[in-house]
Amino acid sequence: MKTNSIPRLGEESRYFYLYKIVNDVNQKFYIGVHETFNLRDNYTGSGLAIKKAYIKYGKDNFHKDILRFFDNRQEMYECERKMVDERFVSDQGNY
Repeated sequence: MKTNSIPRLGEESRYFYLYKIVNDVNQKFYIGVHETFNLRDNYTGSGLAIKKAYIKYGKDNFHKDILRFFDNRQEMYECERKMVDERFVSDQGNY
């Protein structure tokens, strides 16, 4: 896991972050958010398409980058809504 931002604890002593999971075979990617007490909890996304890709390609062929940390859940989900819009969802180049 690579972090492109400085880890920081938000409200409730949790980490709130936006991440990107990249398939190293075909470069397709998944964008999501996660909140956790432990940055090393091995969370790998909950979307159906990314789960199917893990089965097809094997989890070892993916890497996760944390793109940005947030102070709270609201900021985190707001950012995700802006990034994962209708155009993003309909793009066949991602999960």
